[in-house]
Amino acid sequence: MGFASLLNEENLSPSQSEYVSTLKDNAFELLSIINDLIDISKLESGLVKSTMNSVRLKDFINELLTIFKDKLIVQILNLSLR
Repeated sequence: MGFASLLNEENLSPSQSEYVSTLKDNAFELLSIINDLIDISKLESGLVKSTMNSVRLKDFINELLTIFKDKLIVQILNLSLR
């Protein structure tokens, strides 16, 4: 990820810049998956205890929509362009 960020600072053609951007996005997605797997393994090994909390479902869903709104819009646009 660091190397991709440094590479992105160079004078790149538009297609090269797109490749570097894709590389960075995928690297962050992979890092997220690895972090999730580490969290799951900590839960399974008993290093971290899970707790249950009550939530207001409407507020929770609105927060999720806010977080993923941009990705949802991109997916919808990609589907409509096909």
